[in-house]
Amino acid sequence: MYCSFRFRYNPSEMIQYKFMLQCAQGIAHMHYADIPMAHRDIKPANIMLTRAGSKLVVKLTDFGLATDSQLSQSVQMHSKVGTPAFMAPEIYEQKPYTASVDVFALGSSSSD
Repeated sequence: MYCSFRFRYNPSEMIQYKFMLQCAQGIAHMHYADIPMAHRDIKPANIMLTRAGSKLVVKLTDFGLATDSQLSQSVQMHSKVGTPAFMAPEIYEQKPYTASVDVFALGSSSSD
């Protein structure tokens, strides 16, 4: 996560797991909202930590490429967008894609 580099915070493996779980819950919330959204640019630099009292809370940021994922037949869900190192294969292949590209990007981000 971006915080590791910016603040020199090196969380334990269990804490990292909890951070990624919070990210996954945030992504699930977006994907299953009344108007489902696809972020399309999940990467470590867009995963921030904030404090809520004594707890660290993960926040997803930069929704500039986000789109209504129900518009899967639109140009928006065919376009090659995102950060190359974290993009799902179907985006590279310029095939139609779904919000599942966010799950792929989260998995790619977890090793960074």
